[in-house]
Amino acid sequence: MMKQLALALLVLLAGACAMRAQDAIQKRLAEGAAAYASADFSRAAAVYEALIKDGHADATVLYNLGNTYFKSGKNTRSILCYERALLLDPSDEQIRDNLAIANTRIRDRVETMPLFFAVQWWNDIKRAHTPSGLFCWSFMLLGATMALAFVFFGMHNVLLRRVALALGNLAVLLFAASVFLYFDKVEDLEARRDAIVTTGEVVARSTADKSGVDAFTVHEGLRVEITDARADLVRIRLADGTEGWVSEKAIERI
Repeated sequence: MMKQLALALLVLLAGACAMRAQDAIQKRLAEGAAAYASADFSRAAAVYEALIKDGHADATVLYNLGNTYFKSGKNTRSILCYERALLLDPSDEQIRDNLAIANTRIRDRVETMPLFFAVQWWNDIKRAHTPSGLFCWSFMLLGATMALAFVFFGMHNVLLRRVALALGNLAVLLFAASVFLYFDKVEDLEARRDAIVTTGEVVARSTADKSGVDAFTVHEGLRVEITDARADLVRIRLADGTEGWVSEKAIERI
């Protein structure tokens, strides 16, 4: 009896602490919003940066910080925040729209290299979902597969069994695809291969050693993909497929 009472008190205490912590976060968010509304962007940025430092870097906080940076003229920092917010909530159209506006202010215009339609389709689906969303799809498709298997093996109606077989095969394929998408997405997030150029102007070289020559120039705000790293240098790939080596200090990973 005493153990059950102690456990109940512990649960209540944990719940109260969680509610108190959530209230504190909401107050800080309100403080940041009030500073933003009064055009005190340095104060608003400080509030949101403190929240992120304390481990509350959700899509809302990153989006608000991106807006604050944008209003204060720090366009590259705003792009970085919007990109990070989209990783957490890729379905948010408001974040995507603000990122598009911020990208109109960068200097470089790089034409995207066309991809095979299946690869483009795969990448679009992967970018549009979070790992948790892909996991939920996998779970639902697995449930659908099991239900259709039950119909196929448990029913005697020939037409019903044929329909269940056809739909079951499709569900298995979709389930497999969702699992592969999940692990591909997780790998991308862990690798953090995408980055934003944060230095005003960067000259990329053809190789990482002294024999390399100047290959191209990029400017701050441009999104690049990291394909290799060596000491304090990284090889970046632009959207058009061009590659070159730059200092790792010239970029910041998303």
